[in-house]
Amino acid sequence: ATNGRRKRRTDATPKAAGSRAKKPRAGAHSGNDYASPGAGSKRGARARRAWSIGMWPDIDNPQGPAHMSREETHAAAQYVIESDRLTVWNDKGYRMAKASHGVETGAWYFEAQILPGVRPEANLRIGWSQISGELQAPCGYDVFSYSMRASPCTRFHAAIGSHYGVEFGPGDTIGVLMYLPELDNDERQDLADRKWRPGERYRQFTYSRPESQRPPHADDELPPLPVLAGSELVYFKNGKCLGPAFQKLYLGKYYPAISSYMGGKVKVNLGPDFKFPPPAVWHKDTKIQAISELEFTLPEPTKADEVVGEVNSAEVAGEVKSAEAVESAVEVKSAETVEAAETAKPTETVETVDPAEPKPELATTQALDSAPTTDSIAEPTPETAAEPTEPKHVTDADATTDVTQDESSSVMDTTQNQPSADSVVPADPSEQPPSDSGEVKSSPPSAELKSKLVIDVQPEPSTDQTSSAEPTNDQMPNAI
Repeated sequence: ATNGRRKRRTDATPKAAGSRAKKPRAGAHSGNDYASPGAGSKRGARARRAWSIGMWPDIDNPQGPAHMSREETHAAAQYVIESDRLTVWNDKGYRMAKASHGVETGAWYFEAQILPGVRPEANLRIGWSQISGELQAPCGYDVFSYSMRASPCTRFHAAIGSHYGVEFGPGDTIGVLMYLPELDNDERQDLADRKWRPGERYRQFTYSRPESQRPPHADDELPPLPVLAGSELVYFKNGKCLGPAFQKLYLGKYYPAISSYMGGKVKVNLGPDFKFPPPAVWHKDTKIQAISELEFTLPEPTKADEVVGEVNSAEVAGEVKSAEAVESAVEVKSAETVEAAETAKPTETVETVDPAEPKPELATTQALDSAPTTDSIAEPTPETAAEPTEPKHVTDADATTDVTQDESSSVMDTTQNQPSADSVVPADPSEQPPSDSGEVKSSPPSAELKSKLVIDVQPEPSTDQTSSAEPTNDQMPNAI
């Protein structure tokens, strides 16, 4: 309830199929078809009936330009709405179509250009209607709509007609002005409670107020809708004001409405360019606005809006995107730092090694293998060994010395690492192959080396084919 004056409640769940339905009382409302005021009223009916009425939820104005709507909440199925979405007509009995955009407060104006009817008996009603106005009936049939008829000139509300204005027909332009004063907090809340909420089923609801708030001596069919003091509806014919047709309108959201009978045809002008512009203001300070000014279009979402929308959606779903965003930012920052460090790091110089040159490691190994032990004397360097010496003729004694030297060298090789087979320079000059003349290219060992070899090493049988007998120490001249 709103301050104990009015409340909105949804209808009870319909009874199961097959259950017996009660016969409606005389004058009772059925669905969205409301009986005319006073119809079926009886003495004591007020005590038997709650002060309520059935209504349909209001809908927010759509995006885009204002037009005559084809929505089932706004137009009867039999109604013809042409491709311009402004020209409307109906070739049957009275039906109603409403514009897409409605108003709740302020001064609003639209025009209706009367076109030749599809049939000779065509007729029209032009006015305003709430969304609860009956579509399968003329505008002004119930308490939710107000209208003026073309011929004879009559104003209608709640199915009650009275003479008003002058007749109009093809070629005439009818201007329609509705003024709704500023709403107070309770009235704004009342309209907010009537609105349809996305996700809910769109269905009729019961609008009611306490019985104690019914005016005394009021008609039994008086609806429980609040009345807006100072509100009014005024018509213009070809720019000439016909005076107020209705005053003290019911609170609600109103849409421009056209009812056609037997081919009555109208082209609606919702502004802003009117054939007969209305006055600039109404009631001294209220600017008169065209229905087209209700048009709006949501801006295209920007990248920032998309990000905000994604974050909001994640929060609704229970997902926290902020932590992931921070983690991602840290990873990106770390990657940038590593990349910057790699860029700042000096480039290593890679030396190109000539395959023909010996490797440093190999040369070192060869040097270690060819080095003499602590008990021996350094042998000639590779440079000395590599240099060829003049061939000479050896005597038997010299041959014996060479054999002993070869045996001694073979014994030394067993105690030390032999040089690699890939060595460029042989560690021992005696390993060089003999020449074709049978001469051995070598440097003669020193006397000290000869004595050392004879003392420390026992000779083994020689494999040299130059000597057939195994020499002894006594046979080696100058051995000691």
